[in-house]
Amino acid sequence: MLLSGILKDSNYKLSQFREDKIQELESRIVERDNKYFVNCLIRRKEIRLTPEEAIRQLYVKRIGLCPKRDDYPIFFATMQEPSKDNSGEYQKVK
Repeated sequence: MLLSGILKDSNYKLSQFREDKIQELESRIVERDNKYFVNCLIRRKEIRLTPEEAIRQLYVKRIGLCPKRDDYPIFFATMQEPSKDNSGEYQKVK
């Protein structure tokens, strides 16, 4: 398993995720220059796959978050960078 190798030196575990979700994420992983990348489901751009980001992508898939369908505060909870809401104000990431 590719994800097991990415998570091997971290405290993250795959035990709470279904095998089909893990395999779906593994199918989206691209290796370039000995680094792993994946298209982010939320940001819709290619990002480097760190152990933390792998778990975040699995949770996004598990919970079924979709920025077109869900409230923005939930959408912001999956991001590390502050983002603007509909009023133009920045939402603080907690």
